[in-house]
Amino acid sequence: MVACALWVGGVRLSGMRLLFTILLVLLPTGVVLQGADVSDLTYTNNGAYVTITDCNASASGDLDIPAVIEQLPVRIIDNKAFLQCARLTSITIPDGVTRIGNYTFYGCRSLVSITIPQSVTSIGLTAFRDCTSLESIIIPDGVTSIRHYTFYGCTSLESITIPAGVTSIGNFAFFGCSNLESITFLGDAPTLGGDAFSGLPEGARAVIRDDAIGFGDRFGGLEVITDTTGEAHRLKFRIGLTESGQVVLSFSAAVGSMYAIESSSDMRDWERLESEIAGAGDYVLRLFPASAKKRFFRLLEKGRGE
Repeated sequence: MVACALWVGGVRLSGMRLLFTILLVLLPTGVVLQGADVSDLTYTNNGAYVTITDCNASASGDLDIPAVIEQLPVRIIDNKAFLQCARLTSITIPDGVTRIGNYTFYGCRSLVSITIPQSVTSIGLTAFRDCTSLESIIIPDGVTSIRHYTFYGCTSLESITIPAGVTSIGNFAFFGCSNLESITFLGDAPTLGGDAFSGLPEGARAVIRDDAIGFGDRFGGLEVITDTTGEAHRLKFRIGLTESGQVVLSFSAAVGSMYAIESSSDMRDWERLESEIAGAGDYVLRLFPASAKKRFFRLLEKGRGE
């Protein structure tokens, strides 16, 4: 059994850029993962699909929301469904879900990671407000609006990527994200609501493509940096297990970049597994021994010219 939570960042560590961190949990046969499950969820169905409406406030640990409940696909995570579920540490939303409602994860203060599938096209206002432990998140490409207060008070966020299709960012959307140093925009400048980026750290910057329009020298109070190295892109990567039980990690490696892979059990002490991996414009594949314990993997990149 494998459970993965993954996210992408743009933090620089000792001259290298942190591209992503992956949480991999490997459980040998017969070992039961103690955490939240479908019994902690409240839901409705309309005969065609399931809507998650509530979660037991005492649910803790990791939660994988099933893709199918009572033989019907899960499609919506409703308003306030996980409001103040302060003991959950990771949540995986299944492929097929299309909408995350308003206030859905508001106050999930222990939530470190959340996996959102590309099927999601709508994220409601205040959805992740005060998720103070959330370190990074991937916004699906189909999302077109980041609504009011969506990431308000997410004090552990260090970087985030705004998809090319996002055309508006609402009032106070990233207010008080006191560690958010880098926001990468994959498209043109969206419209901004009031105080969208207020309370970010000094020196926080917007990273844009060299052909992007509408940003100017500053955007919402952020210094605008034009990406001339191809960094404003989504990293393509895969992770899984071989038949022999090894962890297999592959990623797209840009020409002229050098990469390193590290692992950790607690995201504090990192062990360098391999370094000086040269990018050649194709996929790099690496195998590592599996473990019965929770493991995080992260990829670092030293960019061209650095």
